[in-house]
Amino acid sequence: MYAEKKPDKIDLHEQRLSKWLNCSLSNEPLKPPCVIDRLGNMFNKETLVEALIGKKLPKEFGYIKGLKDMINIQLEVVPSEGLGNARFQCPVSGLEFNGKYKFFFFKELWDMF
Repeated sequence: MYAEKKPDKIDLHEQRLSKWLNCSLSNEPLKPPCVIDRLGNMFNKETLVEALIGKKLPKEFGYIKGLKDMINIQLEVVPSEGLGNARFQCPVSGLEFNGKYKFFFFKELWDMF
C-alpha cells in the first residue's frame, strides 16, 4: 500500500569536498601537519601514526606500511578562514580545495598545485 522509502543518494559534491577537508582515515577535519599518499588520500599525520603504531589501519589502506610511504605536505590555510575552520588553498594559484578543481602534488617541489 505504501511505497518503500528509497535510501538517500550520496551527494557527489559533498563526497568530493570531504576528500579535501577531512582525514581519509578518521574523517576528522584536516589540520597541520598533514601527509598524502601516492593515491591522493590526505591524512592528519598524528592520526596515521597512531593507527600505524596500534596496527589498526583498515584494509583499504593496507599498502601503507609506514611513514616512508607518505609525503609530508604544507597546506596553505585560506586567509579568511583561520585554523579554526580550516579550509585550504593552492599556494601557487590560490584556488581553494573545494572539490571543483584538480590539484597535483610534486614530490620534488614539496608543494601542492
